[in-house]
Amino acid sequence: MEPTLEFTSRLAKLLARKAQLPVYVGNSVSFASAGLGGTVEEEMVAFRSVVEAIMPRLQGAIESPEAAPNGVSSS
Repeated sequence: MEPTLEFTSRLAKLLARKAQLPVYVGNSVSFASAGLGGTVEEEMVAFRSVVEAIMPRLQGAIESPEAAPNGVSSS
């Protein structure tokens, strides 16, 4: 679905830029059943929530590569 791909692409680009690492992002979120049917504001709230949840984990993996969740060091 195009909206899902767009959301995922924007998220992957932001995370890759902030982490300065390649990232893989999967997404199956649908905003069709959201309160207002998936408005831009609803998508941005979800986007912000995902970034706020993931960035501390990425920062931890960057600062301590041996603790990377997939066991692969970035160095």
